[in-house]
Amino acid sequence: MTRFLSRQWLIGLVGLAALFVSTTATAATDGTLGLTSIGTTDISIIKGDTAQITGLQDIVLAPWTVGDPAPAGSSPACVYTSTGLYQMTATSSNGVGGAFRMTDGTNFVNYAVAWNDGGGLAPTTNGTPLLGQAGDAVSTNCGGATPATVQVTIGIGAITAAPTGSYGDTLTVLIAPQ
Repeated sequence: MTRFLSRQWLIGLVGLAALFVSTTATAATDGTLGLTSIGTTDISIIKGDTAQITGLQDIVLAPWTVGDPAPAGSSPACVYTSTGLYQMTATSSNGVGGAFRMTDGTNFVNYAVAWNDGGGLAPTTNGTPLLGQAGDAVSTNCGGATPATVQVTIGIGAITAAPTGSYGDTLTVLIAPQ
């Protein structure tokens, strides 16, 4: 996250500097008094890269008992970026290091997260950017589709070892254009 903020700060600083530097002339000029008069003005704009994620839904895993298959669930998502390419960083509010974790307030259950930009599932690590993802560069709502997916799974060993209880977490999905 710090590296992302540093990058955004640097981009903003460069953008601000660009406002003061003209690429076509040195400055606006006034015309002289006469039958005709010509003045000039420099025009500039900086268009920053943008990103938006929409369509995420809460992932509610069914109650689990011994003998059931490993808990798994997913949420669709639409990812728009002005560049068409992005990086995705998933962060668990209860995570430690690279581990995603749910809690009942006292105990923790590790879970896995995988991201699919439409080209197949890719495993992720808590707080580590997943680079080279492809998003929609035309429509901020992906044309009504939700081609990306976030998938959550809990291994049988992790859920079996956990004390009985209700576990939860908030997973933050950060999208940044590349």
